[in-house]
Amino acid sequence: HSAVLPVPHQTLRVVGFWPYASQEARHMRQKNRHRAERDGGKLLGGNVDANLVNLHFHAQQAERNITKMLTSLKLGLKPHDNGDSLYPTDVKVDHFIVINNDEAEPRILLDFTNQSSMEYAKQSEEAALYSRKLLHVLNEIEDWEHFCSAVFRVAQFFLPSDENMLKTGRTKCLATQAETKEPEDCLCLLQELDEAVFQVVTKESPALHTQSLRPANSHIAGNGSGAVLKGLSKENLDILKDSISRLRMLCVILSLRDTAEGEENAMTDEIDEANEALKN
Repeated sequence: HSAVLPVPHQTLRVVGFWPYASQEARHMRQKNRHRAERDGGKLLGGNVDANLVNLHFHAQQAERNITKMLTSLKLGLKPHDNGDSLYPTDVKVDHFIVINNDEAEPRILLDFTNQSSMEYAKQSEEAALYSRKLLHVLNEIEDWEHFCSAVFRVAQFFLPSDENMLKTGRTKCLATQAETKEPEDCLCLLQELDEAVFQVVTKESPALHTQSLRPANSHIAGNGSGAVLKGLSKENLDILKDSISRLRMLCVILSLRDTAEGEENAMTDEIDEANEALKN
């Protein structure tokens, strides 16, 4: 990002664009592209088999790495694949936009450098709406498995503690973990749930799960998810999948928003220590 190397030049702007899409949308686009390749007799992109197998991996890595990159740059640190970076950088993000690429008309979810409080309020209302939809499905299930408890933890994260629909869940919840407090932890849980429901809804998908890449407190204990999901009506299964997909997207945005607004003050000491370590 130097303006003098390899030759002097005008400073370049750093601009990012992330067209966020749900797993089911990405799966269908890969299938449609493969069909078009067969019909047209020419390749239109990367290896379709590998893309379908790695569908969850690509999504999980994008959510983790983009958030980590923006956090590092916001703090004046050079992004690093392994662990936290200690190297300062003067690279700044001039513009970064995330859009909802599931919709027929793409909608801006986050402008990283110009955040709207009205959009944040709207997204909070959406998250509460889809959390209540999850609870509506869950509360019809008499005996909860660990999958239900994991879904409850997600709804609990997005809803106020005095939410009336949480009362039933508190008597059924099997979770022994502490209540989820951070967007990053909730996102890991949503990734786990989304993959579990995706495998039931999209039976022919060869996509591998990414559980080994997530912390243990996001894992669903036992094998109860399959039995619970197969016992749901198609209507409730569709509500569950749609709500989890939308909450996953909103949690990504919440995590990015949190990065942009709060991390800079919280990490000031770490930056100073990193710069001091480099001097020594």
